[in-house]
Amino acid sequence: NYGSAKMGVIGLMNTLVIEGSKYGIKVNSLAPTAGTQMLEGLVDEAAFEILRPESATAGLLVLCAEDAPNRLILCAGAGAYASAHIYETEGIYLPPGQQTPENVMAQLDRINARDGELELTAGFNQTNRFVEKARKALGTDS
Repeated sequence: NYGSAKMGVIGLMNTLVIEGSKYGIKVNSLAPTAGTQMLEGLVDEAAFEILRPESATAGLLVLCAEDAPNRLILCAGAGAYASAHIYETEGIYLPPGQQTPENVMAQLDRINARDGELELTAGFNQTNRFVEKARKALGTDS
């Protein structure tokens, strides 16, 4: 799944940021869009021409520069540049006996609620948050 692959790359970047900081190494991620064979036939010919692969090169070089930022997801294509951020909603907790597809489906409004969302900036942000949520609901300490 393409989305899972992107999340895997972002998770790897966040983990490498932590490890690299010990040695002064910066880690970033490029999210390019370009007129390559993978995009051929999905956009019209005029858009395909605008999406020259080299139009993302300036952004790539920024991520590799001596004074590059750290932990940046830089989107680049057609001469346009933006940054992307991954957020996770507060979500819900379901006890073991209630962890069914039907109960998850019934709670989608609460799962999708954006209040209290958190930007994921480190490899274990999600894991730690989910364990904390379960411990609180179960009334257990560490």
